[in-house]
Amino acid sequence: MVKWLYLKKLTKLYIMKNLKKHLVLGLLVLFVGTSINVHARQNTKTWTWKKHRLKFDLPLNWKVTSNTGTKFNASGDNASLKFIPWNDHSVTTAKQVAMRAYRKSTMVSKKRIIRQQKMVFKGGLEKYMLLVEGTQKSKSTGKVRRVQMGIMGLINPNSSVNMYARFVWWKSDSQNSKRTYNIANSVRGY
Repeated sequence: MVKWLYLKKLTKLYIMKNLKKHLVLGLLVLFVGTSINVHARQNTKTWTWKKHRLKFDLPLNWKVTSNTGTKFNASGDNASLKFIPWNDHSVTTAKQVAMRAYRKSTMVSKKRIIRQQKMVFKGGLEKYMLLVEGTQKSKSTGKVRRVQMGIMGLINPNSSVNMYARFVWWKSDSQNSKRTYNIANSVRGY
């Protein structure tokens, strides 16, 4: 009986000791995760493209080179972004918009789709993303390099204006794949 009580007491102490460790570890993970999320949000700026009623978040170190009613261009971190609208009643889904943009794109040679996915509706926008790989000749060096391109079809079911966003970055820069995906994910209607 004494042995059993002793084991029960040791088990209780063991559980309490480890519970404190796990609780502290869990709180630390929660704090760090929250800090990283807040830090990521603080390093972006929300842009509004009024004519097409779009909002999206760009990293602070990206430079907007064009913001007119017919185009929006930005670049940074060895990547670029371009929104291209067109008026076409024949396409009715974001996937159709993305596929049409893929077929019409001439800036990347030997291109192929390596992944595609439907994205979450935000602000009434239907979004569909294609991840494309191919080659592009560098304007500065003339060398042909492997590139990746994200093509996101956007469609507003209440409008005849469809558009797509095109992101391009060197394939060797895996961080840009994550950055551009975060930008694409932030695109929303208002």
